Amino acid sequence: GHFSELEDPDTLVSYDSLLYAWTAISDRFPDRALGVEYGQLVDASALGVVGVAVLNATTVGVMVERLMRFQRIADPHFRVPLERGDEISVITMELPNGMEMFVTSVVHHTRKHTDRDIAPLRVELRHAQRHPTSIYDEAWHAPVQFERPAQTLWFNSSVLDTPLLSVSPDAGRYLERYLESMLPDEDLRKASVSE
Repeated sequence: GHFSELEDPDTLVSYDSLLYAWTAISDRFPDRALGVEYGQLVDASALGVVGVAVLNATTVGVMVERLMRFQRIADPHFRVPLERGDEISVITMELPNGMEMFVTSVVHHTRKHTDRDIAPLRVELRHAQRHPTSIYDEAWHAPVQFERPAQTLWFNSSVLDTPLLSVSPDAGRYLERYLESMLPDEDLRKASVSE
């Protein structure tokens, strides 16, 4: 059923099949924090051209804005609205599954591509706690609260101005224009996040 799509290497795997696979793997290994483990291993380039555009942003803020804007090309159910405040900013994560993986990936990539030990102020997740707090502390360096009404990542707004290392701004702008042409809605194409 769900994995028959894997028989043809040129067929795109449906979103439902990916969710089914993630749930099946998580159920099979309930004692492992797979989202935290995988989030430290996956590279943003796994998102294809979206990931390459994200990695060629000049600052953390542009990186987050590009991810917010274009992730829906790779994942139609994913939304990451950003509320910028003068001192504190909040990402509200709208994702049906894989929240721990997403938080870990954002924290890991921000550290890796800025060469700074940047940490959220706090993380809030809807689901119940499944693993020891020490696993989250080690990966995120931030307090985490479970069974919250929303899934949020809180951080100092100054983090958004942190420059990324080893980027090509020209490549980033080129890829942003290319990705805009892939967005389905005319209004979305008009709202650019250009540097």
